[in-house]
Amino acid sequence: STVTTPSEDAVLNSTAALAGTGVDTVPGAAALVEVSLSSGPWYSTYWNGSAFGATTEYFNAATSTGSWTYATPALVTNTAYKVRSRARDRATNLETPAATRTFTYDTTLPVSSITWPASGVNINTLPTVSGTALDLIGADLVELQISSGPGYSTQWNGTAWVSTGAYTGVTAGTATWTWNRPSPAFWQDFVAYSVTARARDRAGNLSAPVINTFNFDASPGTATISAPVHLTYRNALATIS
Repeated sequence: STVTTPSEDAVLNSTAALAGTGVDTVPGAAALVEVSLSSGPWYSTYWNGSAFGATTEYFNAATSTGSWTYATPALVTNTAYKVRSRARDRATNLETPAATRTFTYDTTLPVSSITWPASGVNINTLPTVSGTALDLIGADLVELQISSGPGYSTQWNGTAWVSTGAYTGVTAGTATWTWNRPSPAFWQDFVAYSVTARARDRAGNLSAPVINTFNFDASPGTATISAPVHLTYRNALATIS
């Protein structure tokens, strides 16, 4: 027998049926496929058909033989599981060793943040945008949406400013991430920007977006002196302005 679903070391956020194949060297001789599902430390707790309550390996009958399925019971998020299948033929010969797959069930959303720029700041330089992406199983990708213009209506798609709500992907995999500006002239003076970040984990769970806004201004200010007038002589000067 084989286990085809889930794939080895998969991280899943849905409980699709377990599936596989069961054949015999004599065509049509496979009579039964049984499935073992375990979790807990060292996969030491087994599904007994109604609960994860067995402490010794427990095999449940799957549907069919050539292509078998077994309905997945309710699983616990952030938990690793092992699936084993074994086939029995009409002569009661029992397959050994059983086919094995391991997977992790994860429905917990990752958490993302933007650490720089802080929201509401006025800045004159910004080589990188940075933040965090946290998940118990591991964040797989961070997506950024960099917006500008009236109502933050245009977004950077990696090559140009568009109005399609584009996101730019930043590979994560660790707790921190950075995004580098494409060029020193990327940020324009006197423009308000917003940065939206969201993280995706290995199971496909997407975090709630976080949004920071900032104003960019790298132009130096100007100052003038109106009083006293340049190169004049004064015998009194109450104020300088």
